[in-house]
Amino acid sequence: MAVIAPDLAERLKEAFGALTGQVDLEVYTAKGEKEEFAQFTRDLVGEISQLSDKIKAGFFDLDSPEAKARGISRSPTLLIAPERYRLRYTGAPAGEEARSFLQTIFMVSAGASRLSEASRRRLGELKEPRRVKVFVSPT
Repeated sequence: MAVIAPDLAERLKEAFGALTGQVDLEVYTAKGEKEEFAQFTRDLVGEISQLSDKIKAGFFDLDSPEAKARGISRSPTLLIAPERYRLRYTGAPAGEEARSFLQTIFMVSAGASRLSEASRRRLGELKEPRRVKVFVSPT
């Protein structure tokens, strides 16, 4: 059963026509661990990757060498363009997270963020690495 409704899939396919660069998605899951969310994430990413030749999906077990190399310890985890960025979704990108996930695909494809020039300057002043975490909650 598809997780993306056919009418939405058509709209996404059309929108993905604007993608300029390739976006690699990697899904990491563990059998029996949060299986409902893991399956949803695998299905969603699989379906999205079929809507554009610019989106490539890879699926890995949590105990795989790839997961160990990337420091993945939670299921499901979704990496976006891991060779270029450190973008990680932990959990299923459903609800409001789905919107953020799709926006991220477009920004990564274009190689651009929506940060203002003032924000870019301010971030450029930082001397030490920072780890930014964003939490999205349905409540």
